Amino acid sequence: MPIYLSGATFLAWTVLLRVAPEWLSLNFGFVRALSAWSVLIAGTVFWGLIRMPATQLRGFDGQLPHSELAGPVRAPFWIIGVFVMSGLAGLIYEVVYAKALAVTFGSTALASYTVLATYMGGMALGAWIGGHLADRSRHPLKVYANCEALIGLYAAITPQLFVLIQWIYVELTLDTAPDAAWLSALRVGLGVICLGIPTTLMGATMPLMFKHLRSLGVSSRSAIAPLYGANVAGAAAGSIIAGYWLLPAVGRNGGTYIAAVMSLMIALYVIDRMKRSNLPESQVEQSTIDPGSVVPVGRRVGMTALCVLLVGGAITLGLEVNSMHLLAVVAGNSVYAFALMLAMFLAGLGLGSYCGERLMDRFERLDLVAWSQCGIALTIAATAQIWDDIPSYFASFSIYPVQFDFAARETIRAMVCATAMLPVALFIGMSYPAAMSLASDWLSPKGGARGLGVASGLNTLGNIGGVLLVGFWLLPTFGSNNSSLILALVALVLGALALTVRNEGSWRSFRSMRAAPWRWSPVVLAVVALLFFPKQWNYDDLSTGSNVYFAPQGWGKVIDHAESVEGGMTSVTQAPNGILTLLTNGKFQGNNATGGEMVAQESFALFPLLHTARRDTALVIGYGTGMTTRVLHEANFALIDVAETSKDIVSLADRYFENINHHVTKRDGVSLYNTDGRNFLLTQSRRFDLISIEITSIWFAGAANLYNKDFYALAKTRLNPAGVLQQWVQLHHMTPIDLTYVLGSVRSEFKYVWLYVRGGQGIIVASNDPESMLWPGEKPLADSKLGANGDRKLHELKSHLVLSPVGVDNLISSFDPSMQLLVSTDRNLYLEHSTPKGNVLRDVVQSNIQLLGSFEPKPLQLLDSKPRGSLPVGAP
Repeated sequence: MPIYLSGATFLAWTVLLRVAPEWLSLNFGFVRALSAWSVLIAGTVFWGLIRMPATQLRGFDGQLPHSELAGPVRAPFWIIGVFVMSGLAGLIYEVVYAKALAVTFGSTALASYTVLATYMGGMALGAWIGGHLADRSRHPLKVYANCEALIGLYAAITPQLFVLIQWIYVELTLDTAPDAAWLSALRVGLGVICLGIPTTLMGATMPLMFKHLRSLGVSSRSAIAPLYGANVAGAAAGSIIAGYWLLPAVGRNGGTYIAAVMSLMIALYVIDRMKRSNLPESQVEQSTIDPGSVVPVGRRVGMTALCVLLVGGAITLGLEVNSMHLLAVVAGNSVYAFALMLAMFLAGLGLGSYCGERLMDRFERLDLVAWSQCGIALTIAATAQIWDDIPSYFASFSIYPVQFDFAARETIRAMVCATAMLPVALFIGMSYPAAMSLASDWLSPKGGARGLGVASGLNTLGNIGGVLLVGFWLLPTFGSNNSSLILALVALVLGALALTVRNEGSWRSFRSMRAAPWRWSPVVLAVVALLFFPKQWNYDDLSTGSNVYFAPQGWGKVIDHAESVEGGMTSVTQAPNGILTLLTNGKFQGNNATGGEMVAQESFALFPLLHTARRDTALVIGYGTGMTTRVLHEANFALIDVAETSKDIVSLADRYFENINHHVTKRDGVSLYNTDGRNFLLTQSRRFDLISIEITSIWFAGAANLYNKDFYALAKTRLNPAGVLQQWVQLHHMTPIDLTYVLGSVRSEFKYVWLYVRGGQGIIVASNDPESMLWPGEKPLADSKLGANGDRKLHELKSHLVLSPVGVDNLISSFDPSMQLLVSTDRNLYLEHSTPKGNVLRDVVQSNIQLLGSFEPKPLQLLDSKPRGSLPVGAP
């Protein structure tokens, strides 16, 4: 009864949040009472699962072996603890390896998923090898310890290995088109060289430990569930620990070394346990598998289990890609938000595995697989009802009388991520150990580990297929709404297939449906839920961006949108006054408001032109509305390269903002590349007179790579001697120390750094050419007629200067006299982890401008009066 009440309670919450959110907001007493009831019923259900004895059996058509009736043998707690720590270390490896390769292969979704596919491919190969190795080894536990030790030792050298991989990549791709198709194959090859060894070793660990547990008399289902659950639980903890504490504290390399030490400690602990065992090592490792722990599985059931593992594996990662895409829109896309999403998904898998282990003592495994697949379809349909309402939930906190700090906001964000991802992940976690144990028992009827290795590898291949299928076909072609529906339907078909096979054919399935309708009731419930699946999302609500500042933004009505893994959800809104705004995941990219944000977009190009007279080549990183590129084209640059990761931004900008970008991408001399700017600079040897960076959200995950010292060092090598770099920097929701880190990172590679402010936005200009101090671009700018009228006049542009190079040095040295410590790098990742915390601040633009201006030692007008041929007073 409690399980049915919990399901009814979940449905009640879903319906009330969907149809009566305002009523709930006015009736806090009812909300408190229903919340207390939810906690009570959930606790009752989980307590019942924990205390459920193995002898209370229902749903079996036959008898279990006598050994299981007496109580199944469970995995020792120390082995569970080992796998928790192994999962934690493995997640840290995955995070740091992905970050390290992103600065080489690029931050595009294609490059990221290439690394992920390589990582998971190694895991699949390792599972297959591990299964065969475990069956042939006389000491699988010792082999497991050796694998963990090798993982740790290899990890210790990866920081140096990544440097070598980058050198090889640059040598092979220099001056190749940065979006050439063959680069994906090269990334896979280099990824295999770099990650092949550790991922293969990681994949081998589970079959090896599985074989050890089987030698102890643990059945396949009692071995797989706790191993899998412990591993993903450790990974969930690792996601939170790495994202919130470890990497911000010790950086990328430090995190790698700590994970390496953890792997070595795991290996030493396992060896120590072997030595302290009461039985001789040979007897422990070579004990024969208890025949009573082997449950025979028929061919049809085994094939069905493999089908569920393959196709279900695709559903699992496909859902993760689709759900994280939607959560990036409604819950945020900072590095912390992605850590929460991953942690909640993994926590759901671990909790589901724990529940599945208990339920396998009561129900047939194939029934449990079928019901779990139906549960996946049902929860996809249920959560589809709340996606539109999540932005309103974040916006509702704007009326609270107190301001939430960063910890409180992340707690709220975690609850949202749990609501959206944990239910479906729970059913996936329930299905996995049941299907895996069936496949393992069928493929290895004598209880060996080879079957587990093959089945695990097949599941991982399905994971890879799901990432590629959803990320590069379903999502951009059909959108996130239809992708969710398709995945739910596939899961429902798998559930129905499993129930059909469970009853050995369609005719007997129908008879079984009449005799035991409860067995087919999950299919019926899932079908009914899918009938109410929303036809499309409410894009007006999804694009509000209320998760950023916990307040509604009010951009207007969405008139067009596009979805992809590269650009997230790109949308164009129209306000009642007719102003069009370009958004990415609800975050501002630009608009066509004359005298408003267009001023800042124009300034991105105008200010650097004051400091260089050359007009040969320019690189624009980030297209936005296209206005900056258009201004540079009108400034008579002969060649302009544009690097933009999202095709959707370019498409929508050219469609709706042609009045301000003048279709500049179709002009002679302008070349567009769908790649990230850092990878473009890394693989191209040509030099530029101007590098303009128009990235408008530094706290986006991955965006801080363009604000690190390593990037500025790379940009410096791609500038002509008289070249200048320009970069947008936000002044709103930024602490003074973060602004100092940004300027300090630029200053670490460029001798002359200026900060302008116009349109409420900060614009950094940097150069190593002493002549840039003398406004060498005045005449060319005037000749191009860009600075001839109104607030574009040269003296008006100069009046927006807040910090000269002297003022920048004064600011940095006031915090750090050595001017070497306040620098963000690819290794310490300071800005990536610090800047998202600034979103809790209120309006600090004016206070930041006043603080920055206080470090300027003299009236800025003196800079205008110095004659050519000599440097201004106070120049460094």
